[in-house]
Order: sequence, then structure tokens, then C-alpha cells
Amino acid sequence: MTDKAFYRTNESFYRTDKAFDRTNESFDRTDRAFDRTNELFDRTDKAFDKTNELFDRTNEAFDRTHKKSVRTDKAFVRTDYKLSGGNN
Repeated sequence: MTDKAFYRTNESFYRTDKAFDRTNESFDRTDRAFDRTNELFDRTDKAFDKTNELFDRTNEAFDRTHKKSVRTDKAFVRTDYKLSGGNN
């Protein structure tokens, strides 16, 4: 093999090695991006869980308020009936 051919072959190996390095760097960046994406999905899931918990607690509070409102309405009806001269 001549010196020129050896030089060209060596340059080709060098460029190939650099291309592999760039490819590996790209894979590493992609892996980190997937890791960040998975972290965001996990945080989003936790946020949805907290939101659902808050909705559940709000619904329970509305139910309690409604029950109290119904009892209050019944008390007003009884009071009004008694005040209007009715018997209970």
C-alpha cells in the first residue's frame, strides 16, 4: 500500500470514528430527552391525581352543603307551618 493510499484509508477511518462519536452524542441527547419527558409525564400524572383528589373533596363538600341546605329548608317549612297556625 502506498503512503497516499494509507493516508486516505487512515483519514477515512478518522472521519468514520468522528461520525460514530457524533451519533453516540446524538443518542445520549435523545436518551436525556426521553428521561426528561418521562419525568414530565410522572409529574403530570401526580398533578392529575392531586386535581382528582381536590375534585373529590369539593364534591363531598358540595354534598354536605346540599344536605344542610335541605335540612334548613325543611326547618323553614316546619317553622312557617307552625307560625301559620298549623299543628305539627
